[in-house]
Amino acid sequence: MAKTQDATKSYIDHDGKRPHPGALHFMDRFRNFPCPLLNLQPTPMHHRNERSLDCVTLLGDDETKILIADNYGHTVLFDAASYSVVHFPKLNCSKGYDAMAVSINRAAPQEPDCLYVLNLRTHPTTSNHCFEVLSYGGFCERIPIWRFLPPPPFTTTTQTTITSYTTLSTFLPSSVALTPLTRLWSMPFLGKAEYVPELKLWFGLSCHHPHSLCACDLTNIAQGQLHTWLDLDIPESWSPIQLDLISLGSGRFCVAKMFSSMMQDDEIDMEFAVLTGLQMVPPRGTKDDQQVPWMVKHKSIYYPFGYYNIKRVF
Repeated sequence: MAKTQDATKSYIDHDGKRPHPGALHFMDRFRNFPCPLLNLQPTPMHHRNERSLDCVTLLGDDETKILIADNYGHTVLFDAASYSVVHFPKLNCSKGYDAMAVSINRAAPQEPDCLYVLNLRTHPTTSNHCFEVLSYGGFCERIPIWRFLPPPPFTTTTQTTITSYTTLSTFLPSSVALTPLTRLWSMPFLGKAEYVPELKLWFGLSCHHPHSLCACDLTNIAQGQLHTWLDLDIPESWSPIQLDLISLGSGRFCVAKMFSSMMQDDEIDMEFAVLTGLQMVPPRGTKDDQQVPWMVKHKSIYYPFGYYNIKRVF
């Protein structure tokens, strides 16, 4: 840590700005991923009708089932446990690039998981098609079907870009877990916020530079206090591409931040990712619920993209 701080300070200019990621030189470098287990791509089309993967998400809490949807709404399910690919019903309507996908775990072992998918960029003329849920019903309870859900009220009157979201299933039945979207416009997060029951707080990445880890109580957001921890000191020369907070359970997180560098350096790639492991723990030596949790920061690993880019981390 001392070497990292000294290296970072050596790059600070006379104005106090940090134009270059000096600390990056002292991070462990993650050079190669294992060979891919599966490579999924959208079906090629005419050059004027290009296809892309709009949604890639886990289905359920077993972390072995991955659901993929393209920009035409076609979906498939990959089961890593059985090494199989299953064709799934088509979405009623495409949900756009980088759509929100939230999996609600089953309330009982005999009940199937549900998956909610929402278009984050909506327009009043298409808002009735922006929200769907993957559930089971019809002729057989094991057959998955996509059903439209009522859109968030604020999407029916104006063009909207949703920048943050979460679930309140801790306090509500899973069938209405996403209903409180009407008030999520005021959340201080960028992307998905994760609830930690042990700390009774929602954690996410700040929507403002340097996009630090932050937390608040969404059940009392009007009076709740926003807590912030610096998980990664981002220099001015780093331009964020994608920021993700992945919950590992029990207050443990992996912070995945992808950047492009605006400064030339033979040793630093133009595009790279920094993966940081951290854990949030209750305040020590007190039972006061108003005390701020502690952040235990673990290793940060630098990964240069090279020829391969990272689109999503989950």
